[in-house]
Amino acid sequence: MYGPEQPGLIIGHYGASVDVEADDGQIFRCQQRQNLDPVIAGDKVIWQVVDKHSGVVNKLLPRTSVLGRPDKRGQIKPIAANVDQVFIVIALKPKIIDSLLDSYLVAA
Repeated sequence: MYGPEQPGLIIGHYGASVDVEADDGQIFRCQQRQNLDPVIAGDKVIWQVVDKHSGVVNKLLPRTSVLGRPDKRGQIKPIAANVDQVFIVIALKPKIIDSLLDSYLVAA
């Protein structure tokens, strides 16, 4: 029997499973229901505990924003959701490529 439904935050994505942070700070490795759209880091969800270390994601809550990048076919692939701030850090060596910085700024 599963535990009660509760809110959580997706903090990692590992193929078919995701890490969900509960309100108390505990982290659970969860599977998501097949009828859900794919979840990404930053998504707020409703989930249930299955056992001491795992659970199941039942519902994806509405996103306020999505940070994405184009894939090989030119379609936008979401990377993170509900992003409030973005920090862009680039090393001085090797030489900075201006177009790379431009593409990060446009994505942000």
